[in-house]
Amino acid sequence: MIIFLLFDLPNDPKTLYELALSEFNNKNYKQAEKILKRIIYSFSPNEWTDKAQFYLALLYYERKNYELAKIEAEFFVNNFKYSEFYPRGLILLAKIYYKLSPNPHKDISELNKAIEILNRVKTLYPSYSQSADSIMFLIRKKFAQKILISANVYRNIEKPKSEAIYLEYYLNNYIDIEPDSVAYRLLEIYETLNEKEKIINLTELILKGDNFSSWVKKIALEKRDKYGYRSDRR
Repeated sequence: MIIFLLFDLPNDPKTLYELALSEFNNKNYKQAEKILKRIIYSFSPNEWTDKAQFYLALLYYERKNYELAKIEAEFFVNNFKYSEFYPRGLILLAKIYYKLSPNPHKDISELNKAIEILNRVKTLYPSYSQSADSIMFLIRKKFAQKILISANVYRNIEKPKSEAIYLEYYLNNYIDIEPDSVAYRLLEIYETLNEKEKIINLTELILKGDNFSSWVKKIALEKRDKYGYRSDRR
């Protein structure tokens, strides 16, 4: 690693940018930060300013300093809309909002901001849809977790009907996110409440679905044998 003092740095933004990128790629983040700030603050806005601003936000993200990353990424998104890095800046900002929402049960404002950004990306920049979808899936997992936390509250106070409402909502909206234990618990609740119609409907959903594991499909078969097919009751 080469250690640069401020007065050792080149006086050309293009050379500085190339040097900063090299330091960044080598994970020499302190050196990269110093050089990027030199580009941003020591020169008039030029063709390298937006790139330096993007990488400064990304640098803080890589260092897990999400609050600083948020400040720099928001500045980039608000001021460099015509940058070639702009779609990547939107994706980065959504990832930062996701990281700043460790507990969706308490506050989902940052997650909602991330969703709004990702929907913009998918509309305006279709080539980035796959990246947007991967982050959206992580966000949906957090919302799914929130539903399970609420369901567990009612389970602990032995309110199965209320618990079932949350678990049904889960399967209706997050069936692609680890649905096995949710479906199994719902079958237990329906049996406890003697909800035979709901048992039959759920077993059909499980047996036809691609998101369920073999173990829960086996249980669904057993329940179907016990309670009958939908066609048996026509």
